[in-house]
Amino acid sequence: MARIGREERLGRLRLELAGGRSVRLEDLRGFSRAVIVSGDEEYLRDAIGDAERVREELVKRGVLVIPVPTTASADVPPPAAEDRKFRATPLRVNEWLEWVREQKSMAKVGDDKGVYVGLRMDGRVRSSGTGRVPFERFSVELPPVDSWGG
Repeated sequence: MARIGREERLGRLRLELAGGRSVRLEDLRGFSRAVIVSGDEEYLRDAIGDAERVREELVKRGVLVIPVPTTASADVPPPAAEDRKFRATPLRVNEWLEWVREQKSMAKVGDDKGVYVGLRMDGRVRSSGTGRVPFERFSVELPPVDSWGG
């Protein structure tokens, strides 16, 4: 029950798509596999760079990258128009950070560690961890969105 509650709270968090539309994360269920990456500026830039290397395959698989900076000074460039199906911007970042901090605390992960949480198409957590986000693995393992799969 606790896991379901955490996933429901995550689903209520708001984000802005590259086209300027504001949605709740749960509105993307069935359309996108969100991958939330949270850390300092260097961690976020590395994660976005890793995702860019396999961008085409990730887009085919419905992966949407949501970088959540842990410091106010983190300078993460906003998504460009061509990032519409690839990147989104978290709104009310403090609410996203509160959710991330709760997950880190439960997993006994230090505040200074960068983390990622990958969601399935139904909004449930598929994978999570610290360190490099395995975008290369996601680009191979996840089925394309036009075929059946989670």
